[in-house]
Amino acid sequence: MTQILSFLDEKFMALYADLEREVYAKLDQLKDAVRP
Repeated sequence: MTQILSFLDEKFMALYADLEREVYAKLDQLKDAVRP
């Protein structure tokens, strides 16, 4: 059971890291667009 949980945890952390990168990239684009 613990192996399954740690496997899922790793997958979730990888997904979360990808999402975080995308969000920060979008925020940077927005900041560039807003800057005069």
